[in-house]
Formats: sequence, C-alpha cells, structure tokens
Amino acid sequence: MNRTFSVYRQILLFCETIFVFCGCQQQNSVEPIMIKKTGNQPIVVMITNSQHKEGTLLAAGAKKAAEKNNIQLIWLEPTNQENLEQQVSFLNQSINRQVDGVIISPLDKFLIKKPLKRADELQIPYLFFDTNLFTESKEHVPVVTSDDFSAGKLAADHMAKILHQKGKIIILRYSSLSTSTLKREEGFLEQIKNYTEMEVVNSEYYAGTVNSFAQEKAENLLRLFLRGNQLKIHGIFVSHGQTGVNMLNALKATNLNGKIRFITFGTEDELVSGVLSLNIDALVVPRKVYTGYAAVETIAKQIRGEEISSLFDTGSDLVTLKNYADPYTKAVLQPMEHLDVLFTKIVLEKSGADVVENTPVQAKTLK
Repeated sequence: MNRTFSVYRQILLFCETIFVFCGCQQQNSVEPIMIKKTGNQPIVVMITNSQHKEGTLLAAGAKKAAEKNNIQLIWLEPTNQENLEQQVSFLNQSINRQVDGVIISPLDKFLIKKPLKRADELQIPYLFFDTNLFTESKEHVPVVTSDDFSAGKLAADHMAKILHQKGKIIILRYSSLSTSTLKREEGFLEQIKNYTEMEVVNSEYYAGTVNSFAQEKAENLLRLFLRGNQLKIHGIFVSHGQTGVNMLNALKATNLNGKIRFITFGTEDELVSGVLSLNIDALVVPRKVYTGYAAVETIAKQIRGEEISSLFDTGSDLVTLKNYADPYTKAVLQPMEHLDVLFTKIVLEKSGADVVENTPVQAKTLK
C-alpha cells in the first residue's frame, strides 16, 4: 500500500472515530471544538517510523498494553520525519477534540510547546516516548524511552570488562544529526573515563548516512592505527546498526576481523552472524517493544490519576555469544516471533521498580 495513502487513511479513520469536522480551515485559524469528555475517548499515538523495524516493535508493545488496559489507540504519523508542521497539526487536532491522552514521539521540542500548553489547560494527559529530546529537560513532562546515554554507558562497561579495564579504543560515529546515536556516543565517552587505563584515541570519524561511503570511512579510520599487519588499538565502538555492518565489512576487507574487540548497536543479520563467528563481542539492543508497552501503561496511570515518574528508562540488552542460546536473547533478536517471552521477563523485571528518576510528575507545564 502506498505510504501516503496509508497516512491519509489513518487521518480519515481518526476523524470519523473522534469528531466531526466543521469545514477545512488553516491550522492557525481553527477554533477549538469543545466536547464534554466522557472518559471513553481514544488515546492518540503519534509515531514517526512505523515503516521501519523499530516502529513495528514500538507498535507491538503499545498494542499489547492497550489490550491489557482496554484502551482504544488511534495512530497518526507524518508523511516523513521532516514534516514537523504536519505533526503539530495532528497534535492540535487531537487536543482540540479532547481525546483521553496523547503519546507522541516528537520531531521538534519547540513547535509542540503551544499545543501542549493547550493540553494542560484542558487537563489532557500526554507523554513523550522513544525520544531523547527531553531526557535531560527540567520540564515536568513524562518521558518513556530506552535511554541512549545509559545504553552507551552499558556498552562502555562491557568494553572495559572484555579488555580487563586496559586498552585504547576508537569510535566510529554515525551522524551529527542523529540525536539517539550522539547520546549513545556521549554515554560511552563519559563512562569510559571511569577506567583510568582505558583511552578513546579517536572519536572524530562519522560514517554518515550513505552506505556506499560508510565502509570506506571505516577503513580509513582503521588505517590510521594500522602498523604493518597489526592494529595499534584494542577496541572499537559503533553506535548504529548499519554503521556496525559497515565497520564489520571494513575489518574483513583489511583482514582484521576477529583480531580486535568490537561492540556495536544493532540486530542486523550480519551483526548476529558476527557474534556467532567471534568477530563481534557484543550487540547493544534497545528495548523498543517495552518502550511502546510502557508508554501506554504510563498514560493509563495518568488517566487514572496515579503518580508516575518523569523519566522511565526501559533499558537495553546485551547480546553476546555466551548468552546467545538463552530464550530471552532469541526474543531480543526476533521480538515479533517471541513477544510473550519478552513481556514475561521485561514486565516482571521493570514493574514498579527500575525508574531513572523518582520525581513525581504532577504539572506538565512547558516553560
């Protein structure tokens, strides 16, 4: 199905389900239609990547929690991740019609402030999910996400473990425009400082978003530290799945695969094969399914008037050769085929306990 058609179909369904339009107007001139809240309105989920694997996992988790809480979800998605105005328009429409709640993966932290102030006035609960735009914010807005900074720290601790807390490391970055990977890299750099005999000797190379150039950049980075047939570094960290594949191919092209410790984010087939062939030491996998689940669970608590926390880190998992045969690891790598395994472990592990901040969220006002 054509993606654009699919988006407009979602919009039409949303409109038919929740409200009746009073003519087509420009966004800035739309007057709020005051509807008495019944408590039975849907929750709007504004996702930005439903066509990608991560978006599919978020949706699977959200649907599971919606079934548990008997909640109807309406999905709205901009035509692409650069269409900020369309996301704001969807948000305005949802708030003006007084839905029971809004879960949003924001494309921009500034454009949404005005409609969210309107949501405060109407006492419509909302939260952000699968984003790092607000994880360090002092604004009292609940955020449910797999915190990328913490995931980067997790990678650094594992690198220190397999290198016995000693050695030189390089980082192949992804893109300066990618908030999530930048956070992962920052977390790694911050955590590795705790190991006095470990040093990041280069973190300046960006692979970029174009695969045809990314492997070449990875090879160029490796050659900076190649002396004869020996690599004068001990570890490599990569913050992005496809970039991890590019680095793996670069190691093979330079006959260095299996000769250096290597940790990357991602679950691509090539990376999993790299773990099994001892060319990759660990994969870091954010818990996207649980992020979707926890977002709906959290907003359900808001609707019921329960206290929630301002930042809920759903966590990340490490996949290694040692734990590869574990049923839970299989579920991490193939989540859509093993959803029950994921929920059994993660929900029990995280229920009411592992929260990053214990600051109760009462006011959501954006300043």
